[in-house]
Amino acid sequence: MDQITESTVRQFQAGDSGAFEAIFKAESTRLGRFIRRYVRSDETAEDLFQEVWIRTWDKRAQLHEPARFTSWMYQIARNLIFEQSRKAKRKLQITVFGDLMDPEETWNRWDNAVDSGPSPRQVAARSELAAKVEVHMEALDDQAREMIALRYGAGLALREVAEVLDAPLGTVCTKISRSLRTLRTRLEDEGIDWEP
Repeated sequence: MDQITESTVRQFQAGDSGAFEAIFKAESTRLGRFIRRYVRSDETAEDLFQEVWIRTWDKRAQLHEPARFTSWMYQIARNLIFEQSRKAKRKLQITVFGDLMDPEETWNRWDNAVDSGPSPRQVAARSELAAKVEVHMEALDDQAREMIALRYGAGLALREVAEVLDAPLGTVCTKISRSLRTLRTRLEDEGIDWEP
């Protein structure tokens, strides 16, 4: 866990609303972006965001390993997203490097220059690059896109990606590595030097 301590999670599990608030503050932005990678509708994304927090609170006693809180919560989010997709009878289209919720996310992703802010030309160039990456992402299988979305879009550690997807860590590492190599090769064929 990055910012959330096991102690905070244990307090949360005991029903401490202050610990829940601390977890919310630590994870809400990343969770919102994660949901937006799967869901295009603002209204649906907001509903899912709220439902994840409700279920996280309601199911807190089911978390057996506090150190795995983050992956446990993202499993809840992922399950809700897939449940909503089935109900709506829509195929999910996972976006990884686009700036769905906040243009600052793209700025942070590419050069960490939030303080000075990118120029309009830099924003346009990054948007164009993100669009090209997304086009090539569509050629990957669903599992690879989801692994990359969890790792780079949501910023989860490889171990957390494996836990969320209930997949062996070695499989996740290999699949992500091969997929990124494929993306890099395809972009290089277009004359674009790219590093995720």
